[in-house]
Amino acid sequence: MVAFIVIFDGRNPQGKATSFNKTLVVRAVEPSVDPLPEETTPIQKAVYQTRAKGLEIYEIYELSGN
Repeated sequence: MVAFIVIFDGRNPQGKATSFNKTLVVRAVEPSVDPLPEETTPIQKAVYQTRAKGLEIYEIYELSGN
């Protein structure tokens, strides 16, 4: 994946772009049938939503120039 992450905060309301050049390795998983608890972090919600679609990112490493 060759992309930019744009981070917005009080000091950078227009956003600051940071390169995100990584290789993501995904695999198919069985979607969870368990409901997501009320008290969850944004990361937990993102993982749950991805796994609910039957995907799991299981490795991230720097993008190779080869």
